[in-house]
Amino acid sequence: MKSKLWAGVCNIDLFFSIVSLVILVTVTFFGVFMRYLFNNPFVWLDEVQMILIVWLTCFGAAAAMRKGGHIAIDMVVELLPKKMRQHLSLLILLVVILILSFLTWNSFGLVRQQYNFRRVTDILELPRACIFAALPVSSAMMTISFTILALRNYFAPDSGLPRREGGR
Repeated sequence: MKSKLWAGVCNIDLFFSIVSLVILVTVTFFGVFMRYLFNNPFVWLDEVQMILIVWLTCFGAAAAMRKGGHIAIDMVVELLPKKMRQHLSLLILLVVILILSFLTWNSFGLVRQQYNFRRVTDILELPRACIFAALPVSSAMMTISFTILALRNYFAPDSGLPRREGGR
């Protein structure tokens, strides 16, 4: 039971990205249907699509980071000696964590700014802070996922632990 609960918590990013994609495809289909067959378009469609694309992109990136599915060009790295590859992977870990931490910090600032100024969307008047909350949450999730994945690969490169797909 505990492992199923933990697996569910770990897959929350995947859940949000899948739900966003399904809703995006559905509302887009009905939007096209209403526009071209009944000449009665949904006026709120652009806003909803923008919200769903933001959530799909953010949580999809977090899910890909957790699965180790982001693109990596490691042709040159593979030519280096094993010890040097380990040191380089530690350097990459630090750089990526710094960038993701910067993104997390600044996206919290964006959400705080949207909240403080009570910014809402034009048509549906949804709070923009709720829309952009996906940014700091997914950035933090990516930071945690990448750190765990990179440390596993650094300290136990030949263990049977999950690794980046198609990688070393």
